Amino acid sequence: MGNRKDEHMSRHKSRIDKDNPLNSRMYWILFVFFILVSGLVYFFLRQLFGEQVGFFSPGWFQFPVVLQLILLLGIYFGLDTLRLFYILKTLEVDIDFWYVFYLALINIFISNVTPFATGGGFVQLYLLHKKGVPLGKATAATSIRTLLAVLFFFLMIPIIVWKQGDLLRMHMKIDFRFFFFIIFFFYFLIGLLCYFIIYQPHGVKKTWYVIMQRLQKRKWISEEKAKKMSRSFFRELEQFSKGMRLFLYGNKKYIVLSFVTTLLFLVSLFSFSILLTGGMGYNIPLSSIIRTEILVTFITYFAITPGAAGIAEGSYVYLYGKYIAKNDLAVLAFGWRFFTIYIGVILGAICFYREMIGRLFIRKK
Repeated sequence: MGNRKDEHMSRHKSRIDKDNPLNSRMYWILFVFFILVSGLVYFFLRQLFGEQVGFFSPGWFQFPVVLQLILLLGIYFGLDTLRLFYILKTLEVDIDFWYVFYLALINIFISNVTPFATGGGFVQLYLLHKKGVPLGKATAATSIRTLLAVLFFFLMIPIIVWKQGDLLRMHMKIDFRFFFFIIFFFYFLIGLLCYFIIYQPHGVKKTWYVIMQRLQKRKWISEEKAKKMSRSFFRELEQFSKGMRLFLYGNKKYIVLSFVTTLLFLVSLFSFSILLTGGMGYNIPLSSIIRTEILVTFITYFAITPGAAGIAEGSYVYLYGKYIAKNDLAVLAFGWRFFTIYIGVILGAICFYREMIGRLFIRKK
């Protein structure tokens, strides 16, 4: 029994080592692409609004504003670390806080240079596993971290639409009764799927097997490819299911702290726009900023471009256009991205480079 378990762990380890994300130069190519796209977007916004000022508003250099932005930045990074830290605690993983902080910065870098923010979780998974965290728990931790934030947006979007539907109408007529029926039906299906994945994974496996069989009969996929995909899917499904059950039945204190720190993290993210607009002399109602921030962040979660570059700035400018003068929009958009994304990406790139060079040095020795 012990030998079989060792063999199983050895296969997982060899798979992780084979797919070592620290060996990929693609992240650096995407980093350059991210910088170029971000620069072009800001140049386009300046041309569009005919702005002649610099990158930052003079109001942001007032001592109280500078101090508040620095403190908020520290809180923002700290809460981003704590939400993963407490999820790991719930999964009974004892790991140093500062190493999780290190991982959080690397995640900001990788997530913002890969389409759909797909790479950050895998790099964190790799580094956690190298630190001795079991693969199943590491997979669950990185997945739950994202799911908790997404859950917040899925709960809030219908409320925002109900309270202020004009933000999503975009000059189109929408039957909101039908809209809410579709939304809640979609949520019901998602909830049902999550239930089966967590508590009835064997039923999901059977469904997957039937789908693969039909695809083979239609000659859309080969038998070898179907077996390979099934093995990979079953392995990830089992790990995720076990990890989710461990989280849901874990220490209640850490479960609550996971939710609370996720919520506070999002509040800190939204607060940058409050300070930036206030520093520019605007007095926008707090409720309007929060609604706008939720919509912008929700949109960026599903953007295909690296770091949502272009889509993030475009949606931000569009939604804040009703509150901010045109000649201030480009500067505000840059300031928002600078504090919420660019600083984290730069720090994360340094940490990632240090990790990559460190692994390379160890391997050569």
